[in-house]
Amino acid sequence: MCGATESKALLQVPDHLFAQPGKYQIVQCCSCELVYVNPRPTLEALKKHYPDNYFAYTQLEEISRPLQYILNPSIKSSAIRRIRGIERVIGQLPQETKVVDVGCGLNLFLRYLGELRGCQGVGVDFNARVAEYVRKKFNMPVVYGTLHDAGFDNDQFDLVTMHEYLEHEPNPLQILTEARRITRTGGHINIEVPYIGGIPARIFRSRWSQFDVPRHLVFFTPRTLEKMLKRCGYQLVAVRTFGLPFVIGLSVLHSLGFNKLGGIKGAGWLLVGVAGTPFLPFVPIMHEFMSIVARAE
Repeated sequence: MCGATESKALLQVPDHLFAQPGKYQIVQCCSCELVYVNPRPTLEALKKHYPDNYFAYTQLEEISRPLQYILNPSIKSSAIRRIRGIERVIGQLPQETKVVDVGCGLNLFLRYLGELRGCQGVGVDFNARVAEYVRKKFNMPVVYGTLHDAGFDNDQFDLVTMHEYLEHEPNPLQILTEARRITRTGGHINIEVPYIGGIPARIFRSRWSQFDVPRHLVFFTPRTLEKMLKRCGYQLVAVRTFGLPFVIGLSVLHSLGFNKLGGIKGAGWLLVGVAGTPFLPFVPIMHEFMSIVARAE
């Protein structure tokens, strides 16, 4: 973020999801305090770490119907939570709001945003298979590639969203600068990322599920994300840290030696749920994520 080269080593973390060989060094900048993977893999090198069976790319037809009945309400609830989180800060989103969701995956957020608020949005994702699936399955616009590849016009959008995306970016400062270019002055950005300052990160350390190296490359606190946003032309308006039920089950399984969870489907998610169940009473204090809203100045 700041261009300094001096950093201190924090952890050595393996690839828990796919058990590929090697460990990745996580460091903290001695100047701006940003925590990141160093050295950072190139985009080309990262491609092998996003295989088609990566659970984030699971298509609806690949999920059994009984499990869909369990997961679909949770997915819709997550979209509603995000919409309400934005609206608590900037007011209800009018139908004419122009939205781009960066790292859209299966475009579920924009689907529910359209269903509940009537807003039209466009997704951006660097997985070609997923982008094509969304176009054909849901008839929704998706740009394959990065935000830079999309080539949107200046001031084109009222709202930019990045949910569980920015931590995957090799150069988040660069992508936020591009996001500011396409956000109209007075518009907003909503970012949801893992929260490295929470209790789970401190308890599980290298086995914390959100140290998902090398897919996760940068780890934020409210302070470091605010600094980065300010450099890119945004003013932080609101920040909220929170926990999610059962997600901590991934960290529990990592601690028990399960290290090939990246392609889990069906019953595998039930295992994650069982592992996370003992922590349900502590979800209100076990914050693993944070959501921010910032205004384009």
